[in-house]
Amino acid sequence: MAARSGVLALSGYGLSIKVERGHLVVEDGLGSARRRGRFSRVTPGLKRIVVFGRSGAVSLDALGWLHDLGIGFAQIDHEGELIVVGGSKSQERCEGAPWTSTCRGEWRGCAGRAFTADSKA
Repeated sequence: MAARSGVLALSGYGLSIKVERGHLVVEDGLGSARRRGRFSRVTPGLKRIVVFGRSGAVSLDALGWLHDLGIGFAQIDHEGELIVVGGSKSQERCEGAPWTSTCRGEWRGCAGRAFTADSKA
């Protein structure tokens, strides 16, 4: 499993994102088309992970792992609605976030922080 231009797109039922022995482990897909990937903290090759769908599990350890390495995370449902978006302290840009009009750059309450649609990070 490889990221394209640093973006890893995941979908399918039973999707899983977790940390095992310090590595990020992701699983997605359906039936015989299931995929599994393992990413090291040293050279993850990821800028962001985008999850399409509402089925599966993401551990708090995995979210912390992504945050610590400055890797963005977003979940989009099958209707194209943004469910969740997150980023890291190294990507603290709220300006121009298309899904929030209340972003003030505060630690809490900034849905667009660290993951703007045009972000190059």
